[in-house]
Amino acid sequence: MSAMSISTQASADSRPQLTPAAARYIIVLLKRNERSMVGHSDAASQQGGKNMQILFATWQSILSATQTQPQWHERLLKWYHHRLEKTLHLVILREPYLSRILSGQKRIESRFARDRRPPFARVNAGDILLLKRAGGSLVGLALVKHVISRALTPDVLDEIRYNYAADLAIDDPHFWQMQLHKRYVTLIWIDEVYPLSPIPLSHRDRRGWVVIER
Repeated sequence: MSAMSISTQASADSRPQLTPAAARYIIVLLKRNERSMVGHSDAASQQGGKNMQILFATWQSILSATQTQPQWHERLLKWYHHRLEKTLHLVILREPYLSRILSGQKRIESRFARDRRPPFARVNAGDILLLKRAGGSLVGLALVKHVISRALTPDVLDEIRYNYAADLAIDDPHFWQMQLHKRYVTLIWIDEVYPLSPIPLSHRDRRGWVVIER
């Protein structure tokens, strides 16, 4: 037997052996850790995944587009330089609802979901919305005026339809029926809508609402 073989064998024989009780204890710890990781995964899923950052060139284009609107320009600069404690959100919108927001016809945006993904409990009055056409460019800005986030029941759905249908500007006869299996709803009152000339903005996942990081 070579010297290397003897050394390896001696090293293996000298390793401490686990008692059955210690082995059972380690198994319990591993299972607890596994359950903990599942919990964190569920929480991340409910929050709608990771936040997003905007490329500096895109941000510069947005600032340039608001130079003739001092209030919007100053608001965006304050947010970028951490002098505005509000949140920026990317909102993906399909037609005809995007055009209705830009024209002022639609004054409330709604988001229904099966889980607590954004914007549920993540958007507040004073937050800034970047309005993006689904599959297209950034085309507008808006300010959040008021928010309601609620667990959804058939009674709540009827209440929303009765009180807010006009401001939601929803004319699809099947829309309300499609929300019956959802569990959460967020209503966002929109103010100070400012249309933009299209600004390219990459968005590579299927989320319809994304929180923006500085």
